[in-house]
Order: sequence, then structure tokens, then C-alpha cells
Amino acid sequence: MAKICSHCGEQARDESKFCSNCGGSNFTTTEDSLNSPAYTLNGALGGMPETPEKERVFLGILGAFLFSLAGGVIYVILYQLGILAAVCGWVTFTLAGVGYRKFSKTKERFSLKSIIVSLVMLVVVILLAEYVCIAIEIYKELVNDYYITFLDAFLFVPTLLTDSEALRATLGDLGFSYLFGFIAVIGNITNFFKGRKAEKQGVEVGSQATPAQEENTPPTEE
Repeated sequence: MAKICSHCGEQARDESKFCSNCGGSNFTTTEDSLNSPAYTLNGALGGMPETPEKERVFLGILGAFLFSLAGGVIYVILYQLGILAAVCGWVTFTLAGVGYRKFSKTKERFSLKSIIVSLVMLVVVILLAEYVCIAIEIYKELVNDYYITFLDAFLFVPTLLTDSEALRATLGDLGFSYLFGFIAVIGNITNFFKGRKAEKQGVEVGSQATPAQEENTPPTEE
């Protein structure tokens, strides 16, 4: 039967007196491990540790894009109704984060990757939504006087934006939308670093408490 270090879980040879990984001298056998209802880690008993699931970044990007499209649709609808659509920047960023977490299968509410991906989706989707809104306005303006399709209007947008007044109005709409979105970004980044700081402090407290626990632990007879 193989010997397993009680401190780090490293397998050792039968004749070994000390663990080659951590230097510990307490060992258990595979039979003891099977009969024991708990898992030993650093001398403490507890449940089997969960294996962290790998973050699926590419699926997360797909999910962020699909969810953020809903924010773009809302932007177009509000624009047509004459309602300020700037708040859709915040909505798009939030939906992108939800889509990223669902598709990537990550359990973290905030991660640096999800924030970056959501920020990119915010910029891309709102820009696309604004482009569609301009194309709709062109189509509505010209369809009664000219034989024009929506595709023609869509392709005409870059030509329209060469006009300084139209470009200024478009940049104003985008600026307000991005401003609301960036406010959400700042909030998420702040929460992310607060969580990391709290986690780091918890690890430091745990590492400081470990020596005291080891001093109070009675020696195990071999």
C-alpha cells in the first residue's frame, strides 16, 4: 500500500521517513484514506477540495456578444422613440458580463477577463447600434422620394458622416452612451479589486494562524 503525506498529500515510498515534497514526517496509507470520510490538508480534516473549473474564454466572448446584442436592440428602439438611449451603454455592459459568465462557466461574479470582454462588447455593439439608427433615419428620409432600400441607406452612412454636423451629432450620441457604460466599468473594476484585496487578506490571516494551530496539534505516533 502506498504512503501519502498527511501534510501535502504527496505520495511517498514505503521506506521514506520524510516527505520529499514538504519534509513532513506524518504519513497515511491508501487504505486509511479510503476508510476516512474526510480529506487531510495541512494537518486539518475537511471535505474533498473542489477542483476549480477552467474558465472558457472563447465561449465567454460568444456569450458576451449574444447578450450584449439585446442592449443594442434596446438602443435602436429607444432612438426611434426619441428617448435618450445613453443608458443603454450601461445595460449593454451589464448584459455582456452576464453572457460571459454563463457561457464561460465561471463562478466568479467579476473577473478581469469578463470586464475586458464586456468593455469591448460595449464599444462594438453601441457603435453598431448607432450605425443602424443612422441608416434607419436615412431610409425614412429618402424612401418616399427615391427608389432606395435599407441596404442602400446602410451603405450610405459613411458618406453622410463626412458631413461635420452629422459627425458631431453622432459622436455626441456615442459619447453619452459610452459615458454611462464606463461608469459601470469603473464600478465593476472597483468591486473586482476589493474582492481580490479581501481574498488576499483572508489568505494572509490563514497563513498566520497555521503555525499556532500546528503548535497546539499533538504529535502523531508513527
